[in-house]
Amino acid sequence: MPTQHDTNALVQAPESKQQQVYKLIRDAILRDEFPAGTVMVERKLCDIYGVSRSPIRNALQQLTFEGFLSYQPGKGTVVADFSLEDILEVYDLIELCQLYAVRLWAERPDAFALETLGRIIQRNRQAIDSGDPYETSVWDQRFHEFIVAKAGNHRLQGIYEQLHNQQLRFIARSLHDMTLSERSYQEHKAICEQLAAGDAAAAEQAVRRHYASLRQYYVHLLISKDYRA
Repeated sequence: MPTQHDTNALVQAPESKQQQVYKLIRDAILRDEFPAGTVMVERKLCDIYGVSRSPIRNALQQLTFEGFLSYQPGKGTVVADFSLEDILEVYDLIELCQLYAVRLWAERPDAFALETLGRIIQRNRQAIDSGDPYETSVWDQRFHEFIVAKAGNHRLQGIYEQLHNQQLRFIARSLHDMTLSERSYQEHKAICEQLAAGDAAAAEQAVRRHYASLRQYYVHLLISKDYRA
């Protein structure tokens, strides 16, 4: 559970408090400080973050819209869990976004972009080696965000950002699994190597293998959780 010291991250500008509270709560969810099923009581959140109910309420509404929270009759607003359908739908669509972005990269080779992608992979490697799961996750996500951003299609980027917010719910459950982080790192390297070689078909295959691996992992994670329950 987050503590009062988290309020140090808040600045005094009233117009920015809602967004800051939103980011603090979202990050707490992603770190599993608010596990799935946690009831998000506005009064308690006000005490934790040292703000009035208005920015808390607005932040909770935004997080509900993005799928981090859901409303349950008799409980109120709770941290959302995810289903098998969520996993399959989100990763199917994210894969399509990545495949399209990879095709655009192949059509417009960019040595500087490839160099930047390589540096992102290096930072991911450093985070894995340091044993920092949160930093590892940041650079893992940045790899895919950069591929989409440098594809140069703003509508694609907007669609991907929406899907990425849904994906973050899954990532929160696997944050400390460094075996998954290592496997994803190797799969990212394969994608980057094929992009550098200018082989669009091979890069697309590498993307498909990566998302097939992720779907399999999270489906197994969900099934295992349900079985234990």
